[in-house]
Amino acid sequence: MMRLVTVLVPFVTALWLSPASVVGKKCGDVCFDFSDEEPCVENCQKKQRCECCFEWNPRQESLSTLKWWENTDALEGDSSRLEWFRNRQVYEPIVDSKEKNLIAGVLYTHSQTTLKMTVLFPPLYPEEARQAAVFVIGTSTGKLWEQTCNINDGTWHCTVRFDSIPHTESYFYEVQYTADSNHYSSDYFYNYGGSIPMQKDYPRIAGVGCFGKDSTKNKDELRDAIIAQDPDILVLQGDQTYFHTNLLYGFLETIYAINELTRNIPTIVQLDDHDYGQGNIWGAWDEDEDSGAGFDVAPCVVNAVQDLSIGHLPDPGSDQTLDNGIKSYYTNYIYGKTDLAIMESRKFKNRRNGDSLFGSNQEAWVQEWCEDQERLKVILLQTPISILATNSTRNGEITSMRAVIQDVTTPGRDRFMGIIKDCTQLLLSGDQHLGIAVTYDQYGMSECASPAASNDIFWRLNSFEEGKSHMSGDGMQYTLHKVWNVKRNTYLKYRNAPNTRLVDNDVMKKNRADGFLMVNLDGTTATRKTKALRYAAKVLVQAHQLARTPAHSTHLKDFSALTQIALDMTNEVRSSFAWNRPL
Repeated sequence: MMRLVTVLVPFVTALWLSPASVVGKKCGDVCFDFSDEEPCVENCQKKQRCECCFEWNPRQESLSTLKWWENTDALEGDSSRLEWFRNRQVYEPIVDSKEKNLIAGVLYTHSQTTLKMTVLFPPLYPEEARQAAVFVIGTSTGKLWEQTCNINDGTWHCTVRFDSIPHTESYFYEVQYTADSNHYSSDYFYNYGGSIPMQKDYPRIAGVGCFGKDSTKNKDELRDAIIAQDPDILVLQGDQTYFHTNLLYGFLETIYAINELTRNIPTIVQLDDHDYGQGNIWGAWDEDEDSGAGFDVAPCVVNAVQDLSIGHLPDPGSDQTLDNGIKSYYTNYIYGKTDLAIMESRKFKNRRNGDSLFGSNQEAWVQEWCEDQERLKVILLQTPISILATNSTRNGEITSMRAVIQDVTTPGRDRFMGIIKDCTQLLLSGDQHLGIAVTYDQYGMSECASPAASNDIFWRLNSFEEGKSHMSGDGMQYTLHKVWNVKRNTYLKYRNAPNTRLVDNDVMKKNRADGFLMVNLDGTTATRKTKALRYAAKVLVQAHQLARTPAHSTHLKDFSALTQIALDMTNEVRSSFAWNRPL
């Protein structure tokens, strides 16, 4: 990386002498204000529409927008959480940055020959520059790509796109930023570098989500545990933040806390209900599937959140916009011989007749995606396709989740399953705070759902017998292969998941079933591991091997259980179980 810095600094100086007064994107590019009654719309041509949006919603996003430095109110009662940028002075690095940097993190994807990268900053002061430069260099050829990007106010990010970058080698990248564009002193110069590994045929995928309401932003142990698994792709599966009135800050904080992961691993981000500021969401509510009526947060805020968090994903499969101005962003990510569909499971879902789950446009898109069988197909969902939890803890009691309205999502779900049944046999999802592996008997399709990274909101359980066929809460028959429940003695002792947040007890944290998902793909077999992980927790490893039939086949052979084995990892003996299904 030092070589890259030495070569590129003169070029950066020349670029930053160009006008830097263009701050962010222009009116309507990012944020969408629809109502003529909004007080700032008439002046929108003179100012950013995002700024209009946040003036219209003064209690929304106060930690990162407008005069953010004047908002000294504590975040969820813990103002020390904000010190990493609140105590930062103008032009100075992030307060607790180990490398004394002013760049908070990077997200990137490299699909086919297109590299898209988002660079994240903490909220910047008005005096600080709004332009950065990104450089990519081939590790073997030395070929160089370079681009500048304008940093958006409010979301504090910029996104760049490089086309025609082949997969025949690995790459280094470097972001360079001078906080004071009028003085090119090394005191104000920051650089942030990482690697873009050469792709394999089939990736090793880490899935993590449901980060919970931690009392600290520190996620070092979760980060280190995932790095130790050496994934090729990281999937943030949703609920990256629970700060419903500060969604931009919440996402930024999460990425800053795990930026050593996203620095060197291509990262897919999915947005679930909490990322949109709600505890549950039917995007269309009881109206038309394209209405967007179920979103409580203003459409301009939704689009700002999406631009920040998923703008680095491959180009969307459609330019569809919901009736209220919210943009759609379902797409696919091609990695080697693997094609990952990144679905939007919440945006089109309605309750009116239970008819829409993914929306007709997205259904048509995934049907076309399925027609190309050149690569191994895997579908990424925010939430499981069926209701797999049988019980939930609430108010200190274990309640049944069996009494579910059957027609809420059933028609749309069954239609979707009919589309994909000859296309893929593996769904990966999150959301449910329950690590579980099932096969849907009617379709011969397996789904693996990840546990919660911080399982301290509520506990969901599946009380069914493993290895048997059962009926889900919404009428879907499935075979339960393995489930990772919260230990009985844990929920009996603590009664409610939030009661465990401040308990520094390794046994409790292990038994609470915090963790993440690891999936190995090799073209013939999917190996699934659910990693138990909580800060300072001893780790229980659950390994499932799901062998797959060919992509075109709907016939599934029976799973056969293997004997339990022990693994020695980081000086701990941890149990493992697995099963195989040969091709």
